[in-house]
Amino acid sequence: MSVARAFARAEDGTETDITEGVQALYDLVISSMDFRSGFWTVEDAVPVAVIARLLKFKQAEEIERYLRTSSTTGSSRSSSPGGRTRRRTVRC
Repeated sequence: MSVARAFARAEDGTETDITEGVQALYDLVISSMDFRSGFWTVEDAVPVAVIARLLKFKQAEEIERYLRTSSTTGSSRSSSPGGRTRRRTVRC
């Protein structure tokens, strides 16, 4: 478990520690994230990398490496509606 914590602030100002929920969602994403498969785009990986880095989660380095590799190619491929593939430029 990480040392850093994640909190959500309600409209009334109360805060709730959501670290365990964020960790569970992170684990689900990481277990389904097949880097280089094309299913997850670089855009999908960026917020995962931010959370991993801030909360010091496992596999943060793997996501960072994926983003660095993708940024050196300058683009990522993702599927669009209708089964067509489009190319998006990414700046990380």
